[in-house]
Amino acid sequence: MMTQKAKLERLLAKVEAGEARFMSEYFRVSDILGSENATNAWSSNGGSLDAVHSLHKAVLGDRWAFRSSDPNNTEWVVTLERRVSKVRLDVGQNCVQARQSPSRAWLIAIIKALISECEE
Repeated sequence: MMTQKAKLERLLAKVEAGEARFMSEYFRVSDILGSENATNAWSSNGGSLDAVHSLHKAVLGDRWAFRSSDPNNTEWVVTLERRVSKVRLDVGQNCVQARQSPSRAWLIAIIKALISECEE
């Protein structure tokens, strides 16, 4: 049986590679996210900022602060900072898929935040 961290890492790899196109990929982590949030994650990968915002509020709440920028009009950089422990996660230059979609960049940052919480 896979751990929550392993499930999230598998999803992260697929999202970063642009290979998480099917709803079934997200429902494999519905025990972690919940089914509505798994749907929001799938919609986030498809470009929905409303869905990724809802996902952030539901699974990370106020524990993580969100900032984004597109400094060169070539990529989206999403930063999540853990309010209680000053952990900082950046998504941007190393992720080609994130350059195409701010919602996907935010989704990647959310998954990385959840993975880091599994490690605590």
